[in-house]
Amino acid sequence: MRLDPLSDPVLKLIVCPACHEHMAADPDKQHVICSCCGRRYPVEDGLPVLLMERAARTDR
Repeated sequence: MRLDPLSDPVLKLIVCPACHEHMAADPDKQHVICSCCGRRYPVEDGLPVLLMERAARTDR
């Protein structure tokens, strides 16, 4: 059985590298977004790329 990298159980394990808060997937699963600071990290090949230099700020 293969686990979806952006499923709720997996997202509960990862945190934003900048502020250490929880992440959520956007509806199209192209990004994961920090619930606190609003940084948006890309998803490539189904996996979140949690590198600060790849993050973008969302309009809050």
